[in-house]
Amino acid sequence: MDTERSRRLYRRSAPVYDFFARAFADIRTAAIAALKPGHGETVLDLACGTGLSFDLLEAAVGEDGRIIGVDQSPEMLERARRRVEQRRWRNVDLVETDAARLSLPPCTLDAVLCCLAHDVACSREAMERAVSALKVGGRFVAGGVKLASGPLGPLANAVSRTFSRVAVTAPLTSTPWRTLEDALGNLDVTTLRWGTAYVASGARRLAVASLTVAAMVPGGCGGAARESGARTTIELASISQLPPEVQRAPVAVSEAYRFAVANPAILRQVPCYCGCGAMGHTSNAACYLAADSPEGAPVFDGHALGCSICVDITHDVMRLMRQGKALAEIRAYVDSTYARYGPSNLR
Repeated sequence: MDTERSRRLYRRSAPVYDFFARAFADIRTAAIAALKPGHGETVLDLACGTGLSFDLLEAAVGEDGRIIGVDQSPEMLERARRRVEQRRWRNVDLVETDAARLSLPPCTLDAVLCCLAHDVACSREAMERAVSALKVGGRFVAGGVKLASGPLGPLANAVSRTFSRVAVTAPLTSTPWRTLEDALGNLDVTTLRWGTAYVASGARRLAVASLTVAAMVPGGCGGAARESGARTTIELASISQLPPEVQRAPVAVSEAYRFAVANPAILRQVPCYCGCGAMGHTSNAACYLAADSPEGAPVFDGHALGCSICVDITHDVMRLMRQGKALAEIRAYVDSTYARYGPSNLR
């Protein structure tokens, strides 16, 4: 996903987005019907845009439920915010972030909706992060535009590609749900509009690929301080161990500090590329903990409170560890992804 280009596209289209989105209202309605949000549930609206799904979601979850709307475009979110204020909803939280960098506590969501957000649905990082936040049994529904086959395919696809240019950076495909399927497992797929649109739905299960079974451990779906991945378990320190300013930080930041406290030896083998080597930092761990920080009695460094590169690197380490990647593979990924931002600080 070309994040910067996507932001530019939505910046231009935000003022007229609701008008043109009416043409796709049937896809949105079908996706929410497949999601089956229930009273009192917590639902993530991934790439929520101007909040066009909120009315239907709000009617389903009620005042006892919660809606989390996430979008990377401040212009789109501003319109979503006005919608929330006009409706006087008190249970809608709006988060401005790239879906591929979204960080939510694991196993806390009842349902995830990703509607008419092709770029996000095709992002492996976005899908994996959203799935990890689902409770076991939680539902995930994606809906949007696809390429059609058959005699009408060439003409229909030409029209779809033309209209998609105003909001889509990833190429349209005939199976845009494959990325979600890789992250979640088998999906039920329904095609609409003579094969030019789809709704794909599935649920998070305990069993995962091959002979590996996801273990239910304290802190994953149980709510303590460990998370279970498909092949490995990640330790997180208790948030009570963090200083007040870190506890008040965004979830992504506080979670990165919790990982650093519990896993300093791992992050000391991972570089940072934000330029903090000039400050004497010698690894990603140093962005969170002083170099001479003793085990069990951490001395905190506040640098990561204001540096997104440090936090992004740590979350990539966490994500790849959940996937069972070896440290050498994680290092290679970090180097190839972040070297363009500055020199490595690893010594």
